[in-house]
Amino acid sequence: MTKLIDEFRRGWQGISQPSVPFSTGFAVCCLALATIARWGLAQIRPDVFFTPYFPAVFFASALGGFRVGTATAIAGGALGVGISFGDTAADPARLALLVIFWAVCGLTIWGVENYRTIVAQQRREFFKCFGMHEM
Repeated sequence: MTKLIDEFRRGWQGISQPSVPFSTGFAVCCLALATIARWGLAQIRPDVFFTPYFPAVFFASALGGFRVGTATAIAGGALGVGISFGDTAADPARLALLVIFWAVCGLTIWGVENYRTIVAQQRREFFKCFGMHEM
């Protein structure tokens, strides 16, 4: 358990990339939680297709990086189109919302990756400035 927590911490802080199985498992958990949240929201308003999947994409990107975030965005979009909670059917409007969802997810993933790159660069400069080794 300590190893998993340490791997999560190091991935979240951008110190190192977590393993592919860990990142994939985390992304699947995020998608499952988002789908449960979507089901709950559908009890109030059934036309919420993609909104709960934005946090899943953000957190999967923050932990697993660009590839995991992209796969999570694709899977979230597929779940948003494929699963219907209520009487709503797939229509052209949902496909237009899918394109918007993917565009916003692309910007989110880019922002997270840009932030991770800047933080890693600052961390290297800090340790080099003080003559310390990175943790």
